[in-house]
Amino acid sequence: MVHPPVLPIVRDSRMEIQFLLNAEYSNDDLHSDSKKTVIDENLGEQKRAQKKQLWTQEESDMLEEIVARNGPRAWHVLAKDFPNRSPGQLRSHWKHCMEIKESKRPFSPEEDAFIVLECSRIGTSWSQIARKMHKRCDIHVKNRYKHIMRRFQRNQNTSSPVSSIA
Repeated sequence: MVHPPVLPIVRDSRMEIQFLLNAEYSNDDLHSDSKKTVIDENLGEQKRAQKKQLWTQEESDMLEEIVARNGPRAWHVLAKDFPNRSPGQLRSHWKHCMEIKESKRPFSPEEDAFIVLECSRIGTSWSQIARKMHKRCDIHVKNRYKHIMRRFQRNQNTSSPVSSIA
């Protein structure tokens, strides 16, 4: 009877390095899913691990006030006033929820024609098309274009007679 060769036990050095790097944590802390405080060496301050959470009305009001004062740019600077929000979260909330309050009006037939014309001229660069329109968000322009095209397709399909094969 032939026995397979016995392989030596190899220790994973990555785990040892992980324990050395996280010496302030106990073994239980390393394997728990709880929210941990991480020290950022470059900033010298404590940051909380970010978790998805809904925006409160106070946060929205504060963001609106700060953007009104400083303008919608330099999100990394504005994020200093929001300890649990990243610059990307601020920009996204501003761009998709708050800035477009005035753009929730219905599209006019002139705007529809402009969207179709610009899309055929420059392509589907929604942000460029939205910049040429008054108070319209690029996502709304894209969604409106898709709505126009679906309606056009539906009208094309219903207006053409269906030939039956006998």
